[in-house]
Amino acid sequence: MVGAWVLGFAAAWGDTSVPGMTQFLAIQQQYNPAQVPDGYYMYGYCMAEMEAKLLAKAVADKDLSRAGLLKAKENLGTVSFGGLIPTATYTLANGPADRQTDIGVVDLNSPRFLKILVPYFESQVAKSMTFSS
Repeated sequence: MVGAWVLGFAAAWGDTSVPGMTQFLAIQQQYNPAQVPDGYYMYGYCMAEMEAKLLAKAVADKDLSRAGLLKAKENLGTVSFGGLIPTATYTLANGPADRQTDIGVVDLNSPRFLKILVPYFESQVAKSMTFSS
């Protein structure tokens, strides 16, 4: 019997079947070996990856102004995080970057006490949502 399902946004910490996990863990061990398994830490790593790509685009566009950074974000396109979090797409529409979630269950034998039951998926409701820019 499942006690509680948890909707999430990140892969299970240490799951090396996720393409980006081995690199993430190596970097985490190099720079912060005392870090405990924490989905928000992994999310922060992914956001830093996205920000590096955004800044690289703004530099390539030769416009580091506030407007230039926004333009770079709006035209960044698809950014993959190696499966650590769902792939995100940044466009002019300014809607959500992604609409995916995963479903996990509390598991005291898992590193983050969370075992992923259903990896990233997008529900029919999420697919049908519309946003104005």
